[in-house]
Amino acid sequence: MKKNNGIKADVSSSKKPKWWKAPIESVGVACLCCGGTSEILEMETTLYWGVAGGWNILKNGQQFFCEDGDKEWDEFKQMKHIEEMIGEDNENEYVANFDSPLRDAKYQRHAKDNWVLIEKGMGFA
Repeated sequence: MKKNNGIKADVSSSKKPKWWKAPIESVGVACLCCGGTSEILEMETTLYWGVAGGWNILKNGQQFFCEDGDKEWDEFKQMKHIEEMIGEDNENEYVANFDSPLRDAKYQRHAKDNWVLIEKGMGFA
């Protein structure tokens, strides 16, 4: 994940769904080899899964999408595939979870093509 100068969701809106969480800032680096955690999730992010962790997508707290780990890198889907699956659905909560040994992160969908960082941690190792 690379640092992005993307636009965060409009937090000035007075009408937000109950599940809406405010974006957080990504401060610090968990691992010098891994880089930092981006505040905006790129649509070109590869949704891999393997022994060392990876991505899964939840819809209202239930599994929505997770790749099979027995694939080659170029066979894994990207976030833009998830956006195509979701379409114009703004009523449900979608969260992208990233788990790895040295860091973890959660991104919430605030609008089409706009997933913002809502939690980050130190990984599972």
